Amino acid sequence: MESRYPVFLAFQGGGAKGVVHAGALLAINDLNLDIKGVAGTSAGSMIAALIAAGYTGDELVDPENETHLFQSITPRFGINRATDIFTKKAWRILTIGRAVPDRLREVKGYYLKKIAPYAKRLPDAPWPLIALVSFFGLLATCPTIAQIVAIFSSIGVLVMCWAVRWVSQGISTVEAVRRLIDGAIRVKLGVEKENITFRDLQDHNGLPLKIISTNILGECLELFCFERTPDTPVADAVAASICLPVIFRPWALKFRRSTENLDRYVSGRFFDGGLMSNLPAWPFDEERLIYPGTTTIALGISPEVVPGPQKAKHWLGSIINAIVSGTGEIHTRAVGRIIKIPLRCRLNLLEFDAPIDKIYEEVRRSRHQVTHQLKKELTTYPALIDDATEVLHAGVMAKLAEYRGRWYTESLEDHTIRVAIGAQRSGAMNSLSLVSGSGFSDQHSDSKITLPLSGSAAGIAWAEGAVAATLPWSENIALHALERMWEPVKWFMCFRLTPRVGFPIAKVLTPRPKAPFLDKVHGEMAKIRPIVIIIDGTMPLDDTLEHAYDDILECLERIQESAVEYLRQRDLDFILQGSNSWL
Repeated sequence: MESRYPVFLAFQGGGAKGVVHAGALLAINDLNLDIKGVAGTSAGSMIAALIAAGYTGDELVDPENETHLFQSITPRFGINRATDIFTKKAWRILTIGRAVPDRLREVKGYYLKKIAPYAKRLPDAPWPLIALVSFFGLLATCPTIAQIVAIFSSIGVLVMCWAVRWVSQGISTVEAVRRLIDGAIRVKLGVEKENITFRDLQDHNGLPLKIISTNILGECLELFCFERTPDTPVADAVAASICLPVIFRPWALKFRRSTENLDRYVSGRFFDGGLMSNLPAWPFDEERLIYPGTTTIALGISPEVVPGPQKAKHWLGSIINAIVSGTGEIHTRAVGRIIKIPLRCRLNLLEFDAPIDKIYEEVRRSRHQVTHQLKKELTTYPALIDDATEVLHAGVMAKLAEYRGRWYTESLEDHTIRVAIGAQRSGAMNSLSLVSGSGFSDQHSDSKITLPLSGSAAGIAWAEGAVAATLPWSENIALHALERMWEPVKWFMCFRLTPRVGFPIAKVLTPRPKAPFLDKVHGEMAKIRPIVIIIDGTMPLDDTLEHAYDDILECLERIQESAVEYLRQRDLDFILQGSNSWL
């Protein structure tokens, strides 16, 4: 069994697509990761609550043994299948509603195939204008028809107003979901008490849980957790989080909210948390400050990409997809070390009646995807980068030892040599961060520094290939964050690491595709992301030595050549070209 890496988990909402989260949890359990807390929105809040109570992946869905929660736990609460979370009337309406787009496409296809060819043969004429003039002329000469039209128009307006009001109230309730969550938590915790609160969850050794909802009465985002809403039932928080407008009625709740400077009772009416934050990686910001070594795994949901040119979607569908998937970029920013995994799913948002074999297949696919990505980004790649940095540091020390007495005279054992790899973190466009280092200690103020590509030595090295300098600086040299460099440093060098010709770059790391280098990847032009190696030391240049300046340049050039060759042998030039959300 592998070591238990501490992680926070964030689950995105996505309706029926949320079943892929069960596969992700299976992978996390397979890798024996130490879950320190869970957060979720909408469908993600349901699985987050169950994980916080202690459920494992195979208790939710086990595709190998073909068992699932709706067989073992939920039937005792009157829920035998996923569609039972809706009322029977609501599910009939949703089933009919799902079929409407297909019927409209059939009508459109019939028109284009059977009617449109004949319509094109008609002589050119302003037919819409002729029809409009004829209609109003008919109304002017036939008051009876005008009255009939007015009556039907009034009825149509009334029906439309009633439909808008009915739809705005939602066609189903979330009572069944609330009953499912509260019952499942009680079963897992082994308690008889109903309405398990966040305080109860903590008292029974549950995991820290954060749930997001949209408070339409308070016009704000609502974060439910032990610190802010300790006496709120977890099931109420989940119910508030999944109230997708039109589908569910808003969930009303009165609760006590605590903040850093206020504690009071408030009332709220809630809609789906995805309207505010559908991939909540941010709620554990404070915990990440306390435990900076903990990685956040943000599990999003992405639609299955169909090969070939994409057809334009209706604006309403595009808005819904943007709400479901588009906020992840915002709510996973600046959250420390994070691994973002967009889970591929072929289910539709409301496909709660998908065949069980299809469900098992989606769970298997997400399990394999998450296992593969986490092994690389949580264990394999970080270890490879750190090992390479250590070996590189040893090589630099050996090369410097060969030049003692040529450009410096003091013993290396009395000085510090540091080697760091600078790369772009996820979302960065204009900066480099030190992602791995050797020879650094806690007293080094620049061990975790982030530098701009414009105005820093690292940025100059990336643009021009390499830069080296000795200290003190000349007054006409202006570099960013010079005051943040560790004061004892007397010389430094920076040089870039570019991908080898013939090795392509992909946004998501996969088995290497074939050349040509920098060709189109999935229809998009790949970009080279900056990688810079930074080496410095505390022994000063001894300019009394003959050819000291020539020898230091020769030394640093040899270090650069051997370092680039070694790092390319370890595939660092390829690995660090990915999204790097895990750095």
